Amino acid sequence: MILALLARLLYAIYFAAPVIAIFRALWSDDRAVRRKRIHRVIGPAIAAVVLTIIVSGVYAWHLRSDVQYWQLVKAAYLMWGLLLWLRVMTALFALLTGGLRRNFPLFGGMIRLILTVVIIVPWAVSAMMAYRVKMSPRFEAMAGFRTANYEKVQFAASDSGRVVAWWIPSLAGAGQDRTVIVVHGLGSNRTNHLAMAKKLYAEGYSVLSIDLRGHGDAGGQICTFGMDEAADVRGAMTWLAAAHPAESSRLYIVAHSMGSAAVIGALAAQPDARVQAVALLSPYDTFASAADDFISSQMLSYSQPLMRYVGLPMLCMHTGRNLYDLRPIDHIAELWPVPVLILHGTRDTLITQTHGRKLFEAATQPKFFVPTDHDHNAVIDDDGVRATISDFFRSARRLPLL
Repeated sequence: MILALLARLLYAIYFAAPVIAIFRALWSDDRAVRRKRIHRVIGPAIAAVVLTIIVSGVYAWHLRSDVQYWQLVKAAYLMWGLLLWLRVMTALFALLTGGLRRNFPLFGGMIRLILTVVIIVPWAVSAMMAYRVKMSPRFEAMAGFRTANYEKVQFAASDSGRVVAWWIPSLAGAGQDRTVIVVHGLGSNRTNHLAMAKKLYAEGYSVLSIDLRGHGDAGGQICTFGMDEAADVRGAMTWLAAAHPAESSRLYIVAHSMGSAAVIGALAAQPDARVQAVALLSPYDTFASAADDFISSQMLSYSQPLMRYVGLPMLCMHTGRNLYDLRPIDHIAELWPVPVLILHGTRDTLITQTHGRKLFEAATQPKFFVPTDHDHNAVIDDDGVRATISDFFRSARRLPLL
């Protein structure tokens, strides 16, 4: 509760900061003071717009998706507020070390620099990790399903959030009772698993490919790395039961990375007798250990302790959730009696294969582990991986309960 309230307060500060800064700049009667203050407001605004366009452009190109104009405006405005707030924090550090710098200039300056680096850098990184610029799937991404009667649908998550998905009914038509729910990973959207969806659709399954919150066209902007996203998966199962009960009397789920954590959380909290099998690609056993892998592989060595011990608590602060409690390894056994397949690449440095093996050891039979020769994201694009999942779904049987 405290973290959730703190997150709300932080984002309120970020959105209020530009307005407050503008009013403050225009309030003075002294033209020179007013001009100086206006320049101090405009500088961060320009920096925010440039950073947002560059980062969002690279992000959209990588995902082969489009960024909505309104998303760019919101992200740039939030970045502007964040930069202004960081400037306030920097001024506060200067004030706190003012006396020390007057009496001991070198030592006081070092303390100010240390405070700035230790607080400002992880604060900025954590804010940008939590707040997602959403990328919308391009319409032409569905070209592979041109003959299908697919539709874009939306429904409520179990916590009332908004989920958006593509519903692709089976070619087999009446009498087909198998549906696959496809769940993407962090920073992705429903477009990125279309090859998987196309493979399963061709084999007679209906497919529901969803956007998790803070991604694609779904509601929300804050990512909780699988914790709150579990409600989106539960919402998908509820929607299928209401809208397509006949087509979804047997459910199969394939999920990647963060999506795997969401699926484990969803099925552990709310078991569903329709679920026949679950395939997890590149999953993580705990968020803390996954974050540690990411930091080790993606960040400079001297910054790693800073991000581990300062950045992660700040990320919890910005998501409003204690992410250290996100531990799929503690719940995967609760998927029983559903068969579980785990595929994890030997070249995965973002989330190393150790995570998949630990989850496999914690799961209850029937369970299967398949190592692949892929990195974290390449595993979703491999024909062999898709064939393995297809074969698993074809042969998997939920254990009967006595």
